[in-house]
Amino acid sequence: MFSLIRPKVFGACAVTVLLLLFGLVPTAGAATDYMLIDAARLASLPTSGTPYTRMKNAADNAMASMDLSEPASSSSPWLTNYGDPSTGIGNGAVAVAAGLVYARTGDVRYRDFVIKIIRFVIGSEDRASTNGTASDAMVLATMRQIPGYVLAADLVKMDPNVTGSRSGYKSTVWKTWLGALRTKQIATTSYRSIVAHSKRASNWGAWASAARVTIDVYLNDTADLAVAVNRLKLYLGESMSGSWLKTGAFDASWACVPAGSKVKFVPVNPSSCGAAKDGIIVEDASRSASSFPTWDMTGIDYSFHAYMAQLVAAVVLDRQGYDVWNWGDRAFKRIMDQLNRLGVATGNGRVTATHVSWITRHFYGVSYPTVQAQPSDTLGYTDWLYAEAAPPPPPPTPAVVMGNNAAGTVWTAMSTDRKRASQFPLASTSTVTSIKAYVDGAGATTGSQPVRGVLYSDRSGLPDVPLATSTTVNVTAGQARAWVTLSFASAVRLASGNYWLGLHSGGTTGVARYAVTGPNALRFNNAADAFSDGSSNPFGAVITASKQMSITAIGIPG
Repeated sequence: MFSLIRPKVFGACAVTVLLLLFGLVPTAGAATDYMLIDAARLASLPTSGTPYTRMKNAADNAMASMDLSEPASSSSPWLTNYGDPSTGIGNGAVAVAAGLVYARTGDVRYRDFVIKIIRFVIGSEDRASTNGTASDAMVLATMRQIPGYVLAADLVKMDPNVTGSRSGYKSTVWKTWLGALRTKQIATTSYRSIVAHSKRASNWGAWASAARVTIDVYLNDTADLAVAVNRLKLYLGESMSGSWLKTGAFDASWACVPAGSKVKFVPVNPSSCGAAKDGIIVEDASRSASSFPTWDMTGIDYSFHAYMAQLVAAVVLDRQGYDVWNWGDRAFKRIMDQLNRLGVATGNGRVTATHVSWITRHFYGVSYPTVQAQPSDTLGYTDWLYAEAAPPPPPPTPAVVMGNNAAGTVWTAMSTDRKRASQFPLASTSTVTSIKAYVDGAGATTGSQPVRGVLYSDRSGLPDVPLATSTTVNVTAGQARAWVTLSFASAVRLASGNYWLGLHSGGTTGVARYAVTGPNALRFNNAADAFSDGSSNPFGAVITASKQMSITAIGIPG
């Protein structure tokens, strides 16, 4: 985490003023932590070899060629929308390169360069991009570049009270400017600020997430970070509550949820969509000229832009102890799995996407294809930072997330073509994978009866629409009482709230029995629901009994 380091005063105020003015703040010793990487691991990385040399060369070349004089030119470190047209390297990524070289070697030339370019950048959000981007995209340019400058400031432990170096900004304090940048009205479009864009489900929203999270962590703004974190959770499908993300025009064929549906839209398709759609970043994939499943270079390229931006936020949050790599049923892995199935894990012919697979490979321990990592707008050098794949985070242990896990002693035989369900509260967002029910086959001495588990939504205290049904199990006559697992073909993501867990039976009446405890409200179908054609939508008219099924939902909480 960023730590505030102030200069000592040796009885000479002028010295202190100069140190503050130029950001040359003496440190008390080596840094203990960074927003981007653990200091101990950074110290173990090599200072030789091709990846390190390329990173150092990026910093050296910028130090030799960057224009830090006024009036500013196209060679100045503006917050441009794209990187250098000849190299693809963004100015933010250049700042990160210099910051990493300083943090690894202690060579103060790189620290001083980072401080100079950061002082020059203060206020540059007020100027249109220098490479042809329209003025209404200045906010996108800002969001793409500013995370790199913030990470660099942390790497060199720059004093946060340093001021700007250009006319009109020489009294503007870095940390004050940075905090206000999040809500500043920069663009001329309907979404004018970083905070406004963080509500969007597109790659613009992804870059806003990277910028907002990085600034919040740097400034230790825990209140705003909580909002930014929930935005990322909504994007990944980890959360289904809060102010929902805004969707633009997109081709609904790429999504599991059609445009205009009342079901909440998840920007990253969940695993329940099946392999063909799992992990698709919907709005950006639908930039393809044709409908699903016909990808083109544009849809893939935009998907990489969204993905690399959210990975910046993920890396920063990982350093803060968030379990980000497991969010959304390992959404960041599922996105890369989709890109890998398409054969484009190392990029889309754009060099600035080549750094991405190194990140996912490292944090999930999966051998995704990799090539020489080129930097992008904010991040790069990942073949140096993440050369070794880390052990994958252990998958969370499935547990009972809702239901009645008391083994009932009262038994009721199951009729054919009938459903019965009990209502249960789900305390927190969970991914549900199966149902367990306490059943036996003591209702008959011969035969068997098919049974499936059902999960229904709640509407005004009654079961409404099916959210998942399990595979079928056959309960045989004489089967001993036991908890039977009824697995879903695909996991289902549920927000907190009330749900109905139940059993749908077919076949021969009265072979299978279910256990109950009581009293509580158990809902039965008031009319037959044929087992052969699946469980009805909606649940149907009900009758009520005062008992509760011994039935639970098994899943991953959180």
